[in-house]
Amino acid sequence: MRIDVSDVTGDRRTEGQVQANKQVLVMEERGQVSDRDPWPVAPEVREMGVKGPSFKPQVEGVKQTLRVTNPLVRECLGELMGTFVLLMFGCSASAQVKTSRETKGQYLSANMAFSVGVMSAMYLCKGVSGAHLNPAVTLSFCSLGRVPWVKLLPYSLCQVLGAYLASGLVFLVYYDAIMDFSGGNLTVYGANETASIFATYPVEHLSLSSSILDQVRSI
Repeated sequence: MRIDVSDVTGDRRTEGQVQANKQVLVMEERGQVSDRDPWPVAPEVREMGVKGPSFKPQVEGVKQTLRVTNPLVRECLGELMGTFVLLMFGCSASAQVKTSRETKGQYLSANMAFSVGVMSAMYLCKGVSGAHLNPAVTLSFCSLGRVPWVKLLPYSLCQVLGAYLASGLVFLVYYDAIMDFSGGNLTVYGANETASIFATYPVEHLSLSSSILDQVRSI
C-alpha cells in the first residue's frame, strides 16, 4: 500500500501518520528494519521520511509464478473451466426443478440456465481456446481442418473432466434434496429418477442402433 503524498504534506499530515513515521524511525535506530527495505515506497515519499508497505512486488511475483505459458495447457484449462461453468449452471437448474417437483422452477428454467451457462463459458474461454465445450465440437473442427488433430484428445479429456467436476459439485450441493426426492434410491428410470439431472437417457423403446444414429446425426 503506497502512501499518498497529498496526505502527508503541509497541514494535511495527520497525527496518525506522524506517529507511524516516528515508529519506523525508532525501529531503524534499533536495527529492526532491514537496510534492503522490504517495503518499497514512492521515491517522493521516501525523501520526506515517510515509509509504508507495498505488496505490489510480492503480488507480481506470485502472478509470474502461477502464470501458464504453454499454449496447449492454457487452452486445455480454458476448456476445462468453460465446460465446468456450463454444466454448473445447467445441472444446478435441473436439480432445482427436479427435486422441487417443478414447484421452484419449470422445464424452461433449466433451458434458460443452460443458455446462460453457454454464454458465460464463451465469455470466459473463447479468447483462449475457442470455447468448444464439447468433444463433438472439437471433433468437428478437427475434421474441418480448423483445429489440429493433436488437440482432440487433450481438449476432450479436459472437457469431460470439467463436466464431471461440475456435476460432482452440483451433487454435493443438492445431495440432501436428491436423497429426499429419490428416497435414497438413485435410479435412471421411474417417477423418482434423478439421473436426468446430470445426463439425458433414451426412452425404453429406443434401440441401440437408433441411439447411435441419433448421436451421429447430432454431431
